[in-house]
Amino acid sequence: MSGDRLLYIYAIVDEVPADLGLGLGGAPLRGITTDQAAAIVSEHDDTPEADEDGFWRHEAVVERLMEEVVVLPFRFGATVTDEGAVEALLEERGDEFVRRFDDVRGAVELSVRAELPEIESSFVSGAAEETLPGAGVTASTASTGTEYMRTRSRRLEEHDHVREALHAPLASMSRRSLLLTASGEADFKGAYLVETDLVDAFAEQVRALARDLQIEVSCTGPWPPYSFVAEDQR
Repeated sequence: MSGDRLLYIYAIVDEVPADLGLGLGGAPLRGITTDQAAAIVSEHDDTPEADEDGFWRHEAVVERLMEEVVVLPFRFGATVTDEGAVEALLEERGDEFVRRFDDVRGAVELSVRAELPEIESSFVSGAAEETLPGAGVTASTASTGTEYMRTRSRRLEEHDHVREALHAPLASMSRRSLLLTASGEADFKGAYLVETDLVDAFAEQVRALARDLQIEVSCTGPWPPYSFVAEDQR
C-alpha cells in the first residue's frame, strides 16, 4: 500500500473467497488475513463519496461475499490509514469474531416494518382537535380533560399491544431479534436473524399476521446481518 492512501473496509469474513472482484470506484478488493478472521478491503486516495451510488456498491460487495462465506458486515464509510490498523483489529478481536461467525452462520437478516393505527389530528375553530379512531372521543367533546387523556392513553396501549402481537411470533421463528421502535410509537420496525431455510416460512408468517391484525406490514431481505454485529462495527 502506498503512502497517504486509505483502506476502506467492507466486512470481516471467516475466509477470503478466491475471486473477490471490484469494490467502490472500481478498486480491486483484497483480503487481509490473520489466523482467526480476515477483512475485505479496497485501497483509495480519499474517503469514498457518501452518496446513494456508493452505498449500493458497498451493499453489493457485502451481499456477494455473503453468497460464499460467513460475513460480519461493516456499514458504509469505515476506513483506516494502513494495513497495520486492520491487522490489529483482527488480532485484538479475533475471538469475538469467531463467536459471531457462529452466531450468524447459515442465517440472514430480515427487516419488518408496519404503520400502526395513528391518532388523527385536525383543526377546528383554529384549535387543534385530536380524534381517537374507534373511540368516538375528541378533545372538544370529551367531558373532561382527564377522560380525554385516559382515552388517549388507552389508544397508545393498543399500539403496544399490536406491536407485541406482531413481534412475539416473529421473534419465536428467529435466532435473534431486535425491536427497533420504542413503546408508544406509532410505527413498528424489527430486525430478525432467520435461518436461510426458514425465510419463506417467516415471510408467510408476516403475511398472516398482517391479515389477522388488519395492518399493512412489509418484510424485506434477506440482508447481511447488520443489526446483529458489534455496535462499533455496524
